[in-house]
Amino acid sequence: MAQETVFKVLSAVLMLQSSLGCASLLRERHQPVSPIMDLRRYFPLIEGGEWVYDIYRVGGGRVNSYTVRHTEVRRVDENTVTAKVVTVDEVQPRMPIPHRRQVTYRYLKNEVEMTSLNLFLPNQPETAPWTMLKGPLVPGNTWTNQSYERGREPTLYQVEGFETIETKQGRYDFALKVKQKWSWYPLNARFSQWGHQESWLAPDIGAVRSLSAITTKGAETTTERTETILRSFRVNPLNAASSPDARTSLKSKQSLLKPTSDIVLADEKGSN
Repeated sequence: MAQETVFKVLSAVLMLQSSLGCASLLRERHQPVSPIMDLRRYFPLIEGGEWVYDIYRVGGGRVNSYTVRHTEVRRVDENTVTAKVVTVDEVQPRMPIPHRRQVTYRYLKNEVEMTSLNLFLPNQPETAPWTMLKGPLVPGNTWTNQSYERGREPTLYQVEGFETIETKQGRYDFALKVKQKWSWYPLNARFSQWGHQESWLAPDIGAVRSLSAITTKGAETTTERTETILRSFRVNPLNAASSPDARTSLKSKQSLLKPTSDIVLADEKGSN
């Protein structure tokens, strides 16, 4: 009977996490043993989730940091999950626009589609659907997204495969590598820009590293190369909704996460 009770409790916890769109967060204790083909696991929406990223100039030092927070995660239907996303820029922590959005992920049969809404500009329409990932997850698979900006060519995405990468945060096995290319040629012909980015996505965490190069041609031509690295990832109860289900889910996950109490976020610095 005791074993049966434990099994029922564990099953209930797993069902609760799934209902909130939350997969397992035990990266330190459970590394995947083979590539994960479920596209949704590379774009998790996690109630109370908090990601801190550092941006470095390639060959130089850190140039910026920012924090992404998820609140009010809601499952609309079987294939649609929404969340309010707040991004705090460490260089300009008090600048509100465009750092507060409502993001909607639609988990379609073979792709992950995203739309967003700027919560500070309520009269603005929701962005056009943007395909973040499209199967099959095999090297060479490609798809495109069309931007609304004039002169911007369709952005090309390509699956590069799965790799094991190591950053300051740790090791990520079977991280999905995706490459994107874009170009922008405004009508005035005095300015143009093109670039590419390589991103690594870890299951149940999301983006853990990216390398980008952006070339701008105007009076002169310059190329900026940067690297973005995930510094920390945690579930912060202060960022979660106050619903009982959310609190229960947070309690079940909080003790399993790697502590990040030594990290002081940008807005916390400003409040002291």
